[in-house]
Amino acid sequence: MSQRWLGRRALRWVTVAGVGAIVAGFGVVFGLPLLARGFVWGLRLALDGVLWLAVAITTGTDVWTIAGTAGRAVAASLVTPQALGGTGGLLVLGALAVVGLRRLFEANDASPRSEKRESSPR
Repeated sequence: MSQRWLGRRALRWVTVAGVGAIVAGFGVVFGLPLLARGFVWGLRLALDGVLWLAVAITTGTDVWTIAGTAGRAVAASLVTPQALGGTGGLLVLGALAVVGLRRLFEANDASPRSEKRESSPR
């Protein structure tokens, strides 16, 4: 009996290690290029912002005009189909998580073990 148990345990560890290696491989193949692209995008955005700010200061623009223009640019970038879709997706994911957690806790409260605890005198 214990040999079979050890064999199942070893098979389980090999399976977990294999799945972990596959997930890590997908992470490297897909995640690394996305990470590099995001890093380059951030550097480019920072460089463009510094250049834009330098041009605005050299033309004699006051701080409030620069802040208002920057605020309008940020607001315009947040009202894109990609940003709205991403926000909507996160809202749906959050709602599903709340529903799932609620069902999980309701199922836990209705278990026979919790009824025994409630009915036992203290």
